[in-house]
Amino acid sequence: MKNRLLTYFAIFLLSITLYGCNKNVAASKQIFYSTKEQAIVKSFEYEGFNTDNILSIEKHSGEEIIIFLNKGIGFAFIQKNPKGYSVTFDGIFRDYKLQDRTDGVESFTSITTPTGAKIPVLVGKILNSSVREVKVTDNISNSYEVVNIKKDQVFWYYFYKGKWENKKVEYIK
Repeated sequence: MKNRLLTYFAIFLLSITLYGCNKNVAASKQIFYSTKEQAIVKSFEYEGFNTDNILSIEKHSGEEIIIFLNKGIGFAFIQKNPKGYSVTFDGIFRDYKLQDRTDGVESFTSITTPTGAKIPVLVGKILNSSVREVKVTDNISNSYEVVNIKKDQVFWYYFYKGKWENKKVEYIK
């Protein structure tokens, strides 16, 4: 009985070790494509995401960033090197649930690129369908920018500069 228990325990430990090694190998494998468009389409297909859910592709801090929806708002990065183009997903889908807010909820966060750069981004969720704009004001300079909200849009984002403590967010109906 004792030998059988030890055998099961050894098999269990071996299974966990092999699973962990396999995950690390898969995570480190990067596939390159000859065009940026091909890299985006194939990478989204591989991950099971729909390219129709891409909100935007933008450049910030020298990085090309894909902003898309899938169970929340997600970010991916387009990289180019001599082997071709690849897409790396940050693996986090931001969704917010708060009971005490009526128009929207937001979070100041940052995304970390494959090169290690941290890019600040304000990510939010519209809770009231009559909201048409999100106004982000810098309390130091009193300047502001407006994020337009389309009909039926739920998630929004805004890449900002400076300290998040100096920003004010207003939901405009």
